[in-house]
Amino acid sequence: MCKRFLLVMTGVVLVSLLLCPVGGAAKKDPYGPPPWKIGFSNISLVNTWRTQLQMEVSVEARKHKDVIANLYVTNAENRVEKQISDIEDLVVKGIDLLLITPASPTALNSTIKRVYEQGIAVVIFSETATTEKYTARVHRDDVGYGRVMAEWLVEQLNGEGKILVLRGIPGNSCDIGRWKGGEEVFKKYPGIKILASDYGDWAYDKGKRISEEMLAAHPHVDGVWSSGAAMSQGCFEAILEAKRPIIPISGEDNNGFMKMWVKYMDKGFSSIAPCYPTYMGQIAVQVALKILKGEEYPDTTWVTPEPITNEEIANYVRPDLPDSYWALTHLPKKVVDAYYKEGDMSYLFGF
Repeated sequence: MCKRFLLVMTGVVLVSLLLCPVGGAAKKDPYGPPPWKIGFSNISLVNTWRTQLQMEVSVEARKHKDVIANLYVTNAENRVEKQISDIEDLVVKGIDLLLITPASPTALNSTIKRVYEQGIAVVIFSETATTEKYTARVHRDDVGYGRVMAEWLVEQLNGEGKILVLRGIPGNSCDIGRWKGGEEVFKKYPGIKILASDYGDWAYDKGKRISEEMLAAHPHVDGVWSSGAAMSQGCFEAILEAKRPIIPISGEDNNGFMKMWVKYMDKGFSSIAPCYPTYMGQIAVQVALKILKGEEYPDTTWVTPEPITNEEIANYVRPDLPDSYWALTHLPKKVVDAYYKEGDMSYLFGF
């Protein structure tokens, strides 16, 4: 399948790399004239990242109410069977395009295929699915993400040490990819010993709980490979509360974790945050509109922000905002303030 790839780099220019003729060539009103109906099938709102991602989708769609009649949003609650049902309900509503973050790389394939073959455009983003029956994709390199974390941790430990592994949601394509990248690195270093591994759903509370359990079982730990999100904050708190030595923990651009990172840097704490921008939701809507308008669009858009390190962390942390905020966002200030300071939920849902 011929694909055109668009590379999006934070703080850098947008780069379009043409590998072969564009699969999404311009056509006049391929999905009929506007206004269009868009459905967004979200895996869940199990963690704060997914919540902010959903806001990015909603806020971007609201900018285009002249051509978007409705944005329908569903929450699959991390269950494949519910996501299938959600998608069927969206199709009944007469959507012209489906935005989807698949709960599984394989279990949604037949459902996505049926939607696509009904003439409904499909944009897969954030997570992935292995079907070829889609219109466009917006993704982050998960394997590279996990590899960067692992290489950094190995460097911090000089190639030797006992580590804990905190993974995301079982069966999720991002988790599978991140750990594939991490594991590939660790296998090259026989001095790195993995003491324990568990899933924390990228959530603060579960990440803290599994960290407490693993720490209790292992009196000596040298470092933590965390798949990111608010789990890293929960893990760091568990280490401090257990009065264990400060050790390197990989992280992400979660504000709660970044606050702790800055606070404990002078005590020797160090981290790295490859980041999975919530503005992928905005980009997915922008690609969707190109498709619906019959404009040329990239088959695959890769979002590749530079990792946050000790040197850059001060530029991203927001002491004035709650722990649940994510730094790599394109949400307007008024939306950030309304949601995180005033508790205004109106930007979270569809219309």
